[in-house]
Amino acid sequence: MVPFTPISKSRREKRAGRVRHTQNFMETSGKRKSSPENKAQKVSKDSSKPKDSRKSVKKTLVYAFSLAILIIIVVTFIGTPAVSMMAGPGRFVFGRYGNREIVYAQGNFFQRQYQALATQYRDSLGTDNIEAQLRLLWREAFNRAAFHAAVMVAADESGLVVSEDHVDRELAQRPEFQEDGRFSRERFLRMSSAERFSLRNFIRESLVYELYIDDLITGSLENPAELEFVTAMAENERQFSFVTFPFQEFPAENVRAYAEDNADLFRRINLSSITVRTSRAEAENIRTQAVDRVASFEDLARNHSDDRYATQGGERGWVYYYELEPDFADPAALEPVFSLDAGQISPVIETLNGWVIYRVEEPVEPFDLDGSLSVVRQYMDAFERGIIEDTVRARAEEFRAQALADGFSEAASGLGVAPSETAYFPINYGNQQLFRRVSSPSDETFARAAFQTDFFVEAFSLPSDGVSSPIVMGDSVRVLKLQAERTAGEDTLDDVQHAFPRSVQQFQSNQLENAVFDHDRFDDRFNQVYSSNEFQRFLFGG
Repeated sequence: MVPFTPISKSRREKRAGRVRHTQNFMETSGKRKSSPENKAQKVSKDSSKPKDSRKSVKKTLVYAFSLAILIIIVVTFIGTPAVSMMAGPGRFVFGRYGNREIVYAQGNFFQRQYQALATQYRDSLGTDNIEAQLRLLWREAFNRAAFHAAVMVAADESGLVVSEDHVDRELAQRPEFQEDGRFSRERFLRMSSAERFSLRNFIRESLVYELYIDDLITGSLENPAELEFVTAMAENERQFSFVTFPFQEFPAENVRAYAEDNADLFRRINLSSITVRTSRAEAENIRTQAVDRVASFEDLARNHSDDRYATQGGERGWVYYYELEPDFADPAALEPVFSLDAGQISPVIETLNGWVIYRVEEPVEPFDLDGSLSVVRQYMDAFERGIIEDTVRARAEEFRAQALADGFSEAASGLGVAPSETAYFPINYGNQQLFRRVSSPSDETFARAAFQTDFFVEAFSLPSDGVSSPIVMGDSVRVLKLQAERTAGEDTLDDVQHAFPRSVQQFQSNQLENAVFDHDRFDDRFNQVYSSNEFQRFLFGG
């Protein structure tokens, strides 16, 4: 959990002296918050902010009910007036954060979150997988309650409290106690003392929760120098031309040369195997039974082998030498296997994970160079990327030299290709939404460059009309030319200045959320409790 940052007494008193209608820390709009029940709505790890339209709700959240389920459940939890929250059975402990239980009970935070979600999505009805949809709704309410519990533990450990006067002021503005726009004592006294106690406790926790989050996230003071620096980052935008040299154009003659030099890697043999992980002695005993035909190799594999081939009697089929090689500290141990005839059983061979016994089903096939070139190419893509990269990079270096001598477009024309262009963008590592994205209208893969430091160093160090050194980007090498440079428009810079504070809040809130849900103090028992007979009876009756 991120530690609580204390605020001054005067600042806290000032906040405690007013009814709070501030923005929840996960919000990025200026919409006014409706009630304490929704304070945790936007901080769940498993959900994102629902869209306004019914279509979007159905697309992003499967929290819908059939009419039958709504009659059984929603009437209980939604149709009941707020002043009678204490009615009905049911108290379930779904987990714990630190010393605080994450409990569902009538009138508490968890129950109100469930009610808020059910109210929000009861118009998005579906008839398929009703139980799965209901479970998702409860899971979301639990996630919010878990986050709430973690914040309350942190607030308690930091000594954060709110005054009873503050609780009174918030309670007096509850809509159920309003009459002609004023607090009605008569309406308030209609509520039982137990219900009033539960409501006061809920409001007190909501205020503490909001103060903690507000102080930690929304209440952070903005640093003008930091905002100025970020704005300056967005000012300088560049556009580039580039030529791409894909790894897939690695010459076929180079693949053939590699295959000729490493023909042993591409030998093929048809094998069955038994893997033993306990001891060499057990492996030798199993091999003896196979050789003496005490039991068939297939039955021994099914009963004793500890690998994925056991259920099929040890049958592995045709395998290449290079596929077996990684299993052995000394690949030379494989050589005797590749010299066996059909039906012969190998000695027990030690592997990196135990011991193995092979039976040859069909002996080694002669290496077919022409028929195996595609296999060799796949092998090189997986295990010899450095050879491919060096070859392609050398070709790109030749192009760069030609471009410096004759011009970028002329050198590209000599290759029979037309240079591509990027959009304008600033230094935007990771393609943050705050800035214009690194992209190319004609090449979607160019966006990967946004995650490479060497790309930005090279690209934003180029002089006017400069040509870059070859840059490896994914499965290709690219050479850039600085095409144009400009200062971002005022609208763009204004957008950055307005968005930056929200980006900081989002980053901080994500860190806070991860600290809660990944913390060792979080004990999640949702699946166990939800699936229990007691809770299922509570949901569906019976």
